[in-house]
Amino acid sequence: MDYSAIGLEFMTHVKTKDHWSMMKLHKQCFIASKGVDFLVKSGIAKDRHEAVIIGRELQLSKGLFDPVEGKNVLFQDKRLLFRFSSCSKRTTTDTTETGDNLPFASFVRHAAERRGTLSAEEVGRHARASIYAHEHNLDLKCLSVKELDELMPEENEVSDKVNDPFETAITPNDMRCLALVAHNHMKPAMKAFIEDHSEIIKKFRLTGTNTTMSMCKTLFGDDNPDVVYGPTCTSGPLGGDAQLCALMCLEDVGAIIFFMDPLSAHPHQADIDSLVRLANVHNIILCPNPATGHAAMWMFRNSLSSNRPEMIPSFFETLVSPCVPEYKAEQEAALAKVSGTRYVKKISL
Repeated sequence: MDYSAIGLEFMTHVKTKDHWSMMKLHKQCFIASKGVDFLVKSGIAKDRHEAVIIGRELQLSKGLFDPVEGKNVLFQDKRLLFRFSSCSKRTTTDTTETGDNLPFASFVRHAAERRGTLSAEEVGRHARASIYAHEHNLDLKCLSVKELDELMPEENEVSDKVNDPFETAITPNDMRCLALVAHNHMKPAMKAFIEDHSEIIKKFRLTGTNTTMSMCKTLFGDDNPDVVYGPTCTSGPLGGDAQLCALMCLEDVGAIIFFMDPLSAHPHQADIDSLVRLANVHNIILCPNPATGHAAMWMFRNSLSSNRPEMIPSFFETLVSPCVPEYKAEQEAALAKVSGTRYVKKISL
């Protein structure tokens, strides 16, 4: 297989553009699954599995592209971002590189192939092991295939990816709704946020304003049996924020991911203020920007995967702000004064 020619075809047909991921805008990169699409549709690969193997060959041996997030990330059939490397033009046309001129992972990969007949999967695994060894300053030149293989930790040992699939005994209908709201200038960030945390978000019963819910149904599918949709509110300026306030008062909202635009004027500012105020009154989880939303996703994942609802109590029970008892006491005192009855302040022991 002529990987130099494939590399040139790949660079020509796989389009790059700016992508949002993990609260950052990454310039001129492509999504790995789109690269898999091209390799299959062009007939270069017979199926998506073979396309991944070819993509890893282009990444590791040819140095055609590099991962945007995490230097040890391998090409996969997932929404992972890659960027064509600055030396990709040279590596796709020059096939005479040998020895020390080869990229480190490629050098060890070819060394491993010379030690025995390995499947593409095994070679790829050894390439990942070489990267691991390079990170730990280990000399691989005299290692056997078995020793090289032992360097690679088990893939299912620890997951450090927030959006990896996981199982939970807690169902969406066991919990109150997760509300998703975004102002117009924040909608692209919300779309990227939903894509980056889809495995967690779809574990909840979802509600939100009209555009954001339409976005969810486009990404997940309107009839997806794995996704439970709650009420869809109208657009914010038309009363959607007020509807969410009502849902909170009816004790059916556990958290709100609300990407607010702090640089624009809003005709429904009073509704926005009411939504934020009532979220604090009812002591539910409120994430007003992507940074707090991302942090909350880790907490949600840990709670659901370990079946510990006490980590996110506002999804399961009615809470109130610590100032609510004092407010109620003042109300009772005011009522007693008007009605002429004596008010005795309750003291909690």
